[in-house]
Amino acid sequence: MLMTRAKDDTVSTTIGLDIGGTKISGGVIDAKGAILAQGRRDTPARDPAAIIAEAASLTRELSADFEIDAVGVACAAFIDRAGSTVYFSPNLAWRDEPLQERLQSALGLPVTIENDVNLAAMAERAVGAAVGETDFVLVWIGVGLGLATVLGGRLHRGVGGAAGEIGYLPVPGVPLPQDVTHPATGAFQSLVGAQAVLPLAARYGFTAPTAAASVQAAVAAAGSGDMRGRDFVAELAGRVATGVAAISVVLDPGLVVLGGDVGRAGGTELAERVAAEVGRICPAHPRVVPTGVSGGPVLRGAILAAVEQARGDLLDSVSGPWEPPAQLPESPAVR
Repeated sequence: MLMTRAKDDTVSTTIGLDIGGTKISGGVIDAKGAILAQGRRDTPARDPAAIIAEAASLTRELSADFEIDAVGVACAAFIDRAGSTVYFSPNLAWRDEPLQERLQSALGLPVTIENDVNLAAMAERAVGAAVGETDFVLVWIGVGLGLATVLGGRLHRGVGGAAGEIGYLPVPGVPLPQDVTHPATGAFQSLVGAQAVLPLAARYGFTAPTAAASVQAAVAAAGSGDMRGRDFVAELAGRVATGVAAISVVLDPGLVVLGGDVGRAGGTELAERVAAEVGRICPAHPRVVPTGVSGGPVLRGAILAAVEQARGDLLDSVSGPWEPPAQLPESPAVR
């Protein structure tokens, strides 16, 4: 039987949730960074109340054998600066949803909510490719695209929570998005989103069922000297570099981390080619590396956010009200 922490123990046990368009993933972590339990549910994406009910049900299931101090929630959404309301989510039926309040009411626990890619950046800085970095960006490449920006150790969210929605980034040679209330179908999304990578890979003979699997196969082929693999990776790198260069001339980050399923599958081969192409087309020369977080970086980031919430509540009980830190925390390792 799983053991709860002792009631007089000052370390915290927290839960992280990753609420996506198709599934809700959850994990329990202790203060030493050990993941104690994990679970998942299907997401009823078209029913706002049902999403919250399912997330709360999974949380209760995970907490059955533990004394939980806080919950961190990741979602692909525009979230207000206070971390309380989801303004808009392209894959979930949330519009001006008071998510923090409703989850806290359902669970009776402190809840922190944050954009999924921002939380992945927290994980990169805690245990991944950005450990020790104060200026970096995480470019998320998967079914959708996203950007997390950390400058001077501070996570930049934007006034309306839309900072980092690079799927809408205008780039040469592709149409502009015409309806921003739906997932980006033009702009940068149409160059490197999964729906663009799959047919590109197929043109070079790589026909795996997912974009990430196709990229992984192409990278392996390139490593064996296959010109089809090399040419595909080169073209994909050129597409990715178009967006990274646009980001770099504005922000001039010291480090660019390529995350998401496609960024992970591309590995060092894709990252090095992107770095070379960015250096060719813009004056900024950031280091470009693949993600260094094993497993699910979004869920790990959500758990780290919950740990910070629990620490804040502990300080609140000792020294008065706590406010979320402006700077990203130096979080404990998550194994």
